[in-house]
Amino acid sequence: MTQPYIFLPFAQKFSFECTLFVETAGDPRGMLPAILKATTAVAKDLPIVNAMTFREAMLEELAGERSVAELLGSLSILGVVLAAVGLYAAVAYLVDRRTHELGIRMALGARRGDVLKLVLWQGLRLSAAGAAVGLAGAFAASRLMSRFIYGVTATDPLSYVASILVAISVAMLACYFPARRATKADPLVALRYE
Repeated sequence: MTQPYIFLPFAQKFSFECTLFVETAGDPRGMLPAILKATTAVAKDLPIVNAMTFREAMLEELAGERSVAELLGSLSILGVVLAAVGLYAAVAYLVDRRTHELGIRMALGARRGDVLKLVLWQGLRLSAAGAAVGLAGAFAASRLMSRFIYGVTATDPLSYVASILVAISVAMLACYFPARRATKADPLVALRYE
């Protein structure tokens, strides 16, 4: 939905800049020719530099902030992907190192679900420790970044809870695949593994 306002900046002919906001009843783009005609009839000496809707003017004004926010969003997505890959690699390495132990557990009667829970729990402990360190870092950094945040406080609990839930979900997904691979290992092959 477009806002019914027109933004009319005038040229700096007389060393001042004049801006006229016009509220319209309908579509502002459709009303623009009539508004330009009426404005030039009243103020012939002030040429209109660039007529645009209020929404376009706000998008132009906030273009820098939007690009910084998009860059930070892209970097945060990249950070989540890198954290997931790192956690996957760490858990896969731990599972590989413990293949012999997991084979003994399964040979002694541990069910696949028990081994899955064991590996998932270890991965979750790693991610919980990382989430705690990240939460402490986020509280410290929020004071520095509070002037860049618009619409939320620097210590917004919803943002922190959402980010922790995303981190734990990504960690569970990253831990699931090595854990599932550990449960599919044949106990006899795992016992012979050195």
